[in-house]
Formats: sequence, structure tokens, C-alpha cells
Amino acid sequence: IYGAPGIGKTQIVGQAAVELGVPVLKMDLQFMNPEDFLGIPSTHEIRPVNVEGGTLKDSGAGFTRTNPPRILPQDNGPEGKGGIIFMDEMNRANKIVLGSIMQFVQEGRIGEYQLPDKWVIVAAGNRPEEAEVADFDFALADRFSIKNYLPEIATWAEWARKNEKILPELVSFLNFNKDLFH
Repeated sequence: IYGAPGIGKTQIVGQAAVELGVPVLKMDLQFMNPEDFLGIPSTHEIRPVNVEGGTLKDSGAGFTRTNPPRILPQDNGPEGKGGIIFMDEMNRANKIVLGSIMQFVQEGRIGEYQLPDKWVIVAAGNRPEEAEVADFDFALADRFSIKNYLPEIATWAEWARKNEKILPELVSFLNFNKDLFH
């Protein structure tokens, strides 16, 4: 979801999750490092093994394994509905973080971790003309259906009147100063 800062992209995803009755796991990518997403690697030794006809000798070799974040879902939840992984501020993330999430976005995988099948990935970011953001890599952007969210003042005002957290004076002000609404 592309849109100007503060227009409610996060609230749209949250409201969709409430209506679907599924959880949202929010990842604010602008504050993440690659290891926050991929996990910190751990090394493991390969022990000698007995095989038919003898023992395979320990060559001192080992393997490295990533440990994805524990926040990622392990199943589709108690009702089997899955949920939404919301990657907010995607185009404010650094390029190394964006590179580290490519396989996850494309295949739902991080190393040995596999995203359960009922979970979907939704991302949000700001349009370049309205915020200081990085250009999306076309390979990453191509993994999403991109929606450019342009709210209309009438639709927003109707929603805002129902929302007890929005001051009625602000709604009136923006109705009379439509050029300040984005």
C-alpha cells in the first residue's frame, strides 16, 4: 500500500484483520537490521557417525543455521485462519534489510523456516514525492500487488465523524481546507 504519511495505511490493515478475525504481526522495517529478520546465525559441529562398515571420521566441519525471529507464526492459529504479517515503512528500510526479506516475500521462507500457508504478507510505504524514501527494487516490488491509496476528503470525513478519537473541529477544518488534506 503506497500512500502519504499519516493517511491510515496501518489502520486499514488493522481494520481488515479485525474484520477477518485474524492477528496482525507488525514489523516496522525502518528500524530493523538484517539479523532482526534473519535471526542471529549459530554454528553447529558435525559429530562423527557410525556407518555400516566403519566410522565416518570427524573432519572438524560444521554448519551454520539461521534462527528466525520468534515472532513469526509457527502455525495457522487456533481457528486455522492464519493472519497478516504487516511490513510497515518498507521503502524506508535499508537495502541490506530489503535484500534479507526477498526470499521470505517470494517464498515465505527464511532458511529452514516456512510461513504457514494461511498467512499473507502486506507491506506499506510512502510515495517518494511525499517522504524521503528509497526506491523499491523492481524484483522486490514485483512480488506485491501495489495499491496507491489516495483518500477522498468526503470518505475520510465520514469515517472520522464515527471515530471518537478524531476531533470534530479537525474534520470541519479539513472540509473547508481541502488543499491541506492528503
